Amino acid sequence: MKRLALLALLIAAPAFSADLMPQGTFKGTGEWHGPDGSTGRYTIVTTTTGTSITSTYVYEAGGKGPRDQTLTRTLVATGGGFFSVADEKGATVGRGYCLGSECFWTAEFPGGSVEETLRFDGATLEKLGGKHGPGFAVAWRETLTKQ
Repeated sequence: MKRLALLALLIAAPAFSADLMPQGTFKGTGEWHGPDGSTGRYTIVTTTTGTSITSTYVYEAGGKGPRDQTLTRTLVATGGGFFSVADEKGATVGRGYCLGSECFWTAEFPGGSVEETLRFDGATLEKLGGKHGPGFAVAWRETLTKQ
């Protein structure tokens, strides 16, 4: 019986270490929307490694020229397509899942929460998300092409 349990563990182990989502670098544009009707456009480059998502955003900052910001989310597989989201110190701040070519994650950070859906379709990555906190909210949609 112990041998069967060990065999099952060895067979299942690669599934837990497998990439959670397609890998690649995608470039495109996005548009954000605020609850007061404000909007803005930006360019974005997102790299997915299967275990992380890194996005660099470049947008106009109120006529002060372009401003850029890079964010990395580390994904730790927990099995069956599910994962936890870790911050830069390795602490769990959220969770998510991937089903086929679609993934969703949500996380709590100081000052607010973030949620995002990713849809991979061949050479296209579409993202839809939002960020909410005390006194603010923003939603976005991004369309990117694999480089």
